[in-house]
Amino acid sequence: MNLRVLSRPASASVPPAPSRRSAAVLIWASVGAVVLAVQAWTWASYLASGPGQITRFRNTAAPSWTWAIVMQVAQAVFFVVVVLLVGREARRRREATFHLLFVLGCTSLVWLDPMLNFFRPGFYYSSNFVNVESWLGHVPGQIAPYVNLTPQPILWELCTYAGVFLAFTLLLAAFWRRLQSRYRAAPAPVLFAATLALAVLLDLALELPFCRTGLFAYPAATGALSVWGGRTYQFPLVECLGASLFWTAAAALVVSTRHGLTAVERGADALPAGRRRTAARFLAITGFLHVVFLAFPMGLAQLGPLYTDAFPTGYAADLHNGWCGDEGQPYGHCPGPGVPWAARAGSDPAPAETYRRFEYFRRP
Repeated sequence: MNLRVLSRPASASVPPAPSRRSAAVLIWASVGAVVLAVQAWTWASYLASGPGQITRFRNTAAPSWTWAIVMQVAQAVFFVVVVLLVGREARRRREATFHLLFVLGCTSLVWLDPMLNFFRPGFYYSSNFVNVESWLGHVPGQIAPYVNLTPQPILWELCTYAGVFLAFTLLLAAFWRRLQSRYRAAPAPVLFAATLALAVLLDLALELPFCRTGLFAYPAATGALSVWGGRTYQFPLVECLGASLFWTAAAALVVSTRHGLTAVERGADALPAGRRRTAARFLAITGFLHVVFLAFPMGLAQLGPLYTDAFPTGYAADLHNGWCGDEGQPYGHCPGPGVPWAARAGSDPAPAETYRRFEYFRRP
């Protein structure tokens, strides 16, 4: 992946001539500061609880165990390549480049990854991944009980957010620019829509293999509006649209670069050069990424959990991990039409304590 080819004008270099004064960087940096403060509180609370791994239903004999190893190694290799390229670029320029700040901003999104389970069960990761118990219960306002029984594949998440996100964004930005140069009269909404179509294909290429191999599951969905609807490996189209809108919005940010600054960084050149300017740019990029991430893949996609059909039957234990069901699982019946909502009452007990309390986990 050649960063200079994919994003020629997206350099983070600040030009000698000052741009028109703008408050954009300060506004977006304020947003970034707020979300990082909430994130810091969440991580501190989570780490203080002494989290562990979710391995109660791990199955090393299942095909998904092998697939988990393959996928994690592949993502780790991709991550290393991206980090080396971004690091080399920053070292050559001797500055915090846009690509470096974007990677750091995307990495800071990891704390939002389990948000599809914010209100009620909606998404499963296989516990065959290298994982930790979910931190979602420490996010302010979260209501679904016993969410810490679900695993978070921390290695896969870090490698994906810090590696794949940049690659997808630069690829889409390059596509946008190609269309822009060929169809000069095309308005921005048309270019956005065309880039969104490519983003949909990229998201399908990323997520469908994980669903089909039993590493992901979207049990909360409308079957008629899903790929393979009604199967344990169904993939809701609303999730695809949400993720694709995020990639496209990120690409639009890259394309917005003028004189070395993206739209959310405008006005950074009026700040003193050095750490203060770099911090403002990082916070602005991070604030923008959080807003579009919460709006689309973790906002729009909430339609799946909120208006789900009955969950498909037959999920492997390493996917559901005993969270919800009608066999005495802690959450109770899995969401579906007519199923009442369950809400947390105080802090959830540690997974080990939940396993002791419920007969379900003591069955062979």
